[in-house]
Amino acid sequence: MPVALLDIPISRREYDQLHADIAAYLAQQAAPAPPPAGRLDAAALIQQAGIITGPAPRPKRRILGRRPTPTQVGVAGHLDAVVRIITVYGWAQHTRWDAQRRCCIVGAQSLAVHLGYGDRAIAGQAGDWLNRQLGGGIDYVNWQNNRWRTKPQVLDMLRTAADNARKAGA
Repeated sequence: MPVALLDIPISRREYDQLHADIAAYLAQQAAPAPPPAGRLDAAALIQQAGIITGPAPRPKRRILGRRPTPTQVGVAGHLDAVVRIITVYGWAQHTRWDAQRRCCIVGAQSLAVHLGYGDRAIAGQAGDWLNRQLGGGIDYVNWQNNRWRTKPQVLDMLRTAADNARKAGA
């Protein structure tokens, strides 16, 4: 009965002969020589280097994704955190965060709350203080999105609002 070998039909006798020829060839080959006396194998090198093998230690147990406990800050402390975030990451308009990680005032407030500097209620009160700082003619989101607005103007307004909130005890 023919056997297909690489899509070439050969007889069973030819297949057995091929197998016997391969076995004879492999038997003629010399066994690999042991490494020279001065050379070390990988296991000896690892042992000599003092490398500890095996599974990695288990990570410390912690709750992933857990937010830090909110720091008890008032409106002024929250606005100070917003100033620091915009100073570190940069300032952006018309978006909370851009590709360069710059953020607007609202994005900085969200990050401050996420980092534990106040909560949503404090962020809302801080927004009220920012609107009060602007005099009520325009809200702070539209004010900061004005195309002629600059980062120093935004930081000055945030610092002034924080100082006014601090003086008022908020």
